[in-house]
Amino acid sequence: MSKNKLTGYQMYVSYAVFVAEQVIDIYERKYPNDGRPRKAIEAAKMCIKNPSKKNKDAAAYAATNATNAADAADAADAAYAADAAARAAS
Repeated sequence: MSKNKLTGYQMYVSYAVFVAEQVIDIYERKYPNDGRPRKAIEAAKMCIKNPSKKNKDAAAYAATNATNAADAADAADAAYAADAAARAAS
């Protein structure tokens, strides 16, 4: 992977993490025992540090799981943020 693509990927994922972190507190206040969205953010951060296939797969799985959790909870802001993280990681 070229340096420009890697940098672009890292910037894209960093933006998704930033957006998710802006709304995660909304979800966590309402669902304090559901750590799936937070795990998705942490997995995406691992992709920023090391964008290996293994980390990307783990982040995509965690973000999809978080999106499903937020959708089921009808927490639109958290669902959008988790979806952005899922798309960035994949």
